[in-house]
Amino acid sequence: MKNIKARLKSLMEKQLTDWDSGFIESVSNQIDRGYKLSEKQMNLISKIENKHSPEALRKRDEWVMQYNEEKRKIATICATYYDHHGDWWLSLSRNILDNKSFVPTEKQYNKLTNNKYSKKILKATFEEPKFQVGDLITIRKSLSADAYTHRWKLSDLREQSAVVISVGDKPVLSPAKGAKVYKVLPFGSTKAYHIEERNLKKMKK
Repeated sequence: MKNIKARLKSLMEKQLTDWDSGFIESVSNQIDRGYKLSEKQMNLISKIENKHSPEALRKRDEWVMQYNEEKRKIATICATYYDHHGDWWLSLSRNILDNKSFVPTEKQYNKLTNNKYSKKILKATFEEPKFQVGDLITIRKSLSADAYTHRWKLSDLREQSAVVISVGDKPVLSPAKGAKVYKVLPFGSTKAYHIEERNLKKMKK
């Protein structure tokens, strides 16, 4: 019992995640009340210790050095997508977006940026735009709402002609094909809208 108490005390002095810290505090209180830990709890303690071993810390330091501006940019793009939708990876995404000095673990980074949805977001973000600033386009019949805010229903803009005034000034928020965002100004309008590439086509001469 003394050995496990010493191990838990040592872990409490380390920089743990919120979950790990809460777990260690919980099992410590359990021991103080005279209860025996389960095999599963003991295995979790060992797992947390392994995450803070000298070898694990060395790998962590190496990863921090590898986490350059390119990786930070990719993480920010993916975090913006997940923060907008609010389903998966929300806490991690908020840390990336709100704290510029925050470095996710290598495992967190790979899970955030290398899943099927993030791959589509990154592809749409970095692929060559189909239209350029100044191009004259027609808004397709498929358009339903503003691509960025979804606050405005834009069905009345269908089949209208417009000019592209900026490309990619807003982040991609949909994993659908053709989700790159354009800011377009319909002819005769003083209001510009953000519309996805899939809802635009070249204007016929």
